[in-house]
Amino acid sequence: MYKKLYLLVLGIFTLLLLSLSTIPKPNSIQENKCSDNTLNMKCSLKKPFYCVNKELVMDCNTCGCPENMVCQNNICTTVIKKAETLNLEYESPPNHSLNLEYFEVRYEDNSYTTPNTNHYNDDEIIPDNSNTLTKITTPINIPVLMLSYLPEDKNNPDNIDLNIIGSYFQEGTTIDSVRKKINTLSYEIVTSLENGSAYHKYKNPASKPVLYYSIIDSKEFLRPILRTTNTDFLFLNNGDWGVTADHYNELQNINICDYVENKGVKEVWIWMYHNVPLDSNGSPMLDIDRYYVSPTESNMAGPFGDISNSYRINDLPLCKKTYTVYEYNYTCGLGEALENHTHQIEAVLGNADYDTFWNKFVGGKDLPTACGWSHCPPNVMPICETHNYDWFNKTQVYSDCQNWNAERAGEPELLDCHTWSGEICKYDSGTAFKIWWMQNIPNEWWIYIGDFDKAMSEKKGLLY
Repeated sequence: MYKKLYLLVLGIFTLLLLSLSTIPKPNSIQENKCSDNTLNMKCSLKKPFYCVNKELVMDCNTCGCPENMVCQNNICTTVIKKAETLNLEYESPPNHSLNLEYFEVRYEDNSYTTPNTNHYNDDEIIPDNSNTLTKITTPINIPVLMLSYLPEDKNNPDNIDLNIIGSYFQEGTTIDSVRKKINTLSYEIVTSLENGSAYHKYKNPASKPVLYYSIIDSKEFLRPILRTTNTDFLFLNNGDWGVTADHYNELQNINICDYVENKGVKEVWIWMYHNVPLDSNGSPMLDIDRYYVSPTESNMAGPFGDISNSYRINDLPLCKKTYTVYEYNYTCGLGEALENHTHQIEAVLGNADYDTFWNKFVGGKDLPTACGWSHCPPNVMPICETHNYDWFNKTQVYSDCQNWNAERAGEPELLDCHTWSGEICKYDSGTAFKIWWMQNIPNEWWIYIGDFDKAMSEKKGLLY
């Protein structure tokens, strides 16, 4: 009886916390919802993988590989070293037998290189005419370390273990197909983030990105990601709901501070899974024996603290320079991955100057609206409390977002979903809106993403 009462109270408390996560504030923890045209929050591989270009080959059995690369598991790679078995202990899921071996495979992919620095001399960053932080005149490079966790099915090592990641893929989904999806999405994320940092590119095609991303190293692990056993890191202090990945030990094991301090890594992209099961009412199913891992969409560690869309606890190794960790869910798509970044943008810009960012750039219900935020476009802001994730709303409202300045003196224009989606308002998990939203961010604010330590040391906020 007491156990049922405990679970009932815990469930009510959980729903209350989840309902608060929709409030647009810098400390909010946004759930990584996999929408992709489904009602049951499951995504699937709906489109075939294809050859993107000569530099990024998604099907090397058909397209071949660039020079000095080999076709391995249908992906063009240079194997840095063979898979090795290490004796590392980690928490096994309840009642689930695992091969307690740790496999590490590193791939070098020439598709993720930043343009040569000489190329920057010919680039012009379009000014935005706002009185903001020190003007950025050259692009900022963001070196990235990418990690992937693809647990093998112990009965069929070619397949991914759905008992671990959840039943979001079809039975028999191969690790190779998920690996391809990760490569495709990583390329799309790089392209989207770079285009997103090009000020007003939607109306000025000559605008150049402020940020350039380069994936300098990638590691793949054919095992489950470690889960934390530290009760300080458990959401609601319950072993069945809210267990987060143990990024502290995962990153310690690969010597993350060497990457951050000596190799210049500013971001870590972690491809994994979020598998807290929900019932038909959207409530967590606490009584099911599963290997739960709850999401932390973005996280940060460094000399200036943890300014991120996370629980803001000491759950990452501390290095002498700041780095940001993004958790991507490979059962979802591009829109969800970009939302990890837009929520992180909201966190750091809101911390730099709450009033300028949240009250003026994001704005409120009153017309004309401003630019909105990750969950609510400008035309949805008047009804945002009840219409989160409504990126496809065709209601027209006046907004000054496309002419925004800190004085809110820009000329209002009629906006709706066609403004960012074009002729057809596509159900793309908000991808088009999030890129358009980023393209309205003043150039100088991007230093908080591209060089957080420098931005914080200047202590100038968003305006002079």
